[in-house]
Amino acid sequence: NVGYEFNEYTYSPSITIINDSFIMPDENVTITATFNKLSYQLIFNNDGNGTINSTITTVFFNNTFHLSQIIQSPNTGYEFTEYIFNPSITITNDSFIMPSNNLTITANFNKITYEIQIIINGNGTVNSNKFYQLFEDTFNLSSITPFPDQYNRFIGYTSDNVNFDNNSFIMPSNNVTIFVNFEQYLYKLTYELNE
Repeated sequence: NVGYEFNEYTYSPSITIINDSFIMPDENVTITATFNKLSYQLIFNNDGNGTINSTITTVFFNNTFHLSQIIQSPNTGYEFTEYIFNPSITITNDSFIMPSNNLTITANFNKITYEIQIIINGNGTVNSNKFYQLFEDTFNLSSITPFPDQYNRFIGYTSDNVNFDNNSFIMPSNNVTIFVNFEQYLYKLTYELNE
């Protein structure tokens, strides 16, 4: 059958085999053939943004393989998203039954989205207190709109996490805090006359 290979013959009663043949005795002989399951390879691939491997690289036909036996190692700033199987198979309860062929498992990894938190330093507001950006993508500070309070002005952005270049930065593999800085430029003077 598919997924099996011939192992050996057994004879009842036992007889002597010479050059793959025997002399028929004066009684009926029962010949039983035994077949063993074939084992097939698991081939692990990745999309270049991480790796996968397993201590199990061969599985017997019709045996169960659990996806938890695969070790995922995403690159910095990436996270595992899905497995692609070639040829395609049915996954049930995070496992599959080994088919009668080698199986290639490819792991896909996607960039992680990190948070950009906006903190007001001074008297003013912004259009949003949080932004989200994919790892290694460019975030433009023009996405932030500062609104200084009366008698205040916006004086720039600062951050403890990133350096700005041409009013933008490349998103690192962590959340970022940006300070929106305002300063007061006009003061109200109150005069009091003493008689």
